[in-house]
Amino acid sequence: MAKKNPPPLPFSPQSTKKLIERFPLALEKIWEVTEPMLVRPGQFREYVFDFQSGLRLLISRTRFPPNVIRTQVGASWEYNAPISFNGAAAQVESMYQLLSGKLNARLDFIGFSPRKIPHWLVKETGNEYQKHHAR
Repeated sequence: MAKKNPPPLPFSPQSTKKLIERFPLALEKIWEVTEPMLVRPGQFREYVFDFQSGLRLLISRTRFPPNVIRTQVGASWEYNAPISFNGAAAQVESMYQLLSGKLNARLDFIGFSPRKIPHWLVKETGNEYQKHHAR
């Protein structure tokens, strides 16, 4: 019998200041993509960012085969969900920029998880891309 994933963490909004302060913790560990993923970043508070607006971002560094490491962002809404996908994508990108301090950061939509959570990858360019891949 297959193991079920644990329920999501309770929605617990924090101030923007607190979310920004703990953002670097989300990038410390590199997660490996495996099937099935019995342990996921969303099970740990350091990867979960709950905003007063109702938005929840899941942010983690992920290694994709063959050996590409990217920052992945998933999003859901506890309340006040945007009406359109474009509105949702703009809100997610804007809040990622706020947390990361990278006001020019752009996100590429990669699809929906089995739980219907939209996911994006942060576009990395130039020195930022090289810095993360030199590890």
